[in-house]
Amino acid sequence: MAQEIAYQNKDIEFKILSETFKERSFAAYGLDLPRIREVLPTKPVM
Repeated sequence: MAQEIAYQNKDIEFKILSETFKERSFAAYGLDLPRIREVLPTKPVM
C-alpha cells in the first residue's frame, strides 16, 4: 500500500532537522551559520 505525502511535508522535514541539529554547528559542512538555539512551534497558540 502506497503512503501519501503530507501536504506540509517541508514543514515536517524542517522541524525534524531543526530538532536533530539543535545546539550543533554546521561548520563541518562548510556552512557558516549560527547554531540553532531553540525550536519554536509553527502553529499559533489559540
